Amino acid sequence: MRNLKGIRIHAKQRASQRYGVSISDAKRRKIINLIHSGKTGQFVKRHSLRVTEWEIPLDGETFCVLYDKKRKDIVTFLPPKDSPLN
Repeated sequence: MRNLKGIRIHAKQRASQRYGVSISDAKRRKIINLIHSGKTGQFVKRHSLRVTEWEIPLDGETFCVLYDKKRKDIVTFLPPKDSPLN
């Protein structure tokens, strides 16, 4: 099982690779808070008992993320919906 630091590094790398943005700790926490509040984020689907997929609008971009409720953190950033990778 991967530790939390490794998961955060992975998520930051995927955000950079797939969206061309650098995700700071503050921005990561903001995305997590939007998921917790349920006000602006849109639930997409459940991947397992603890991992869910969300679409989060932030700073003019919509991020597709996988969120782990046990670790209370973002696991990865998925490719944008309009990406040829989807």
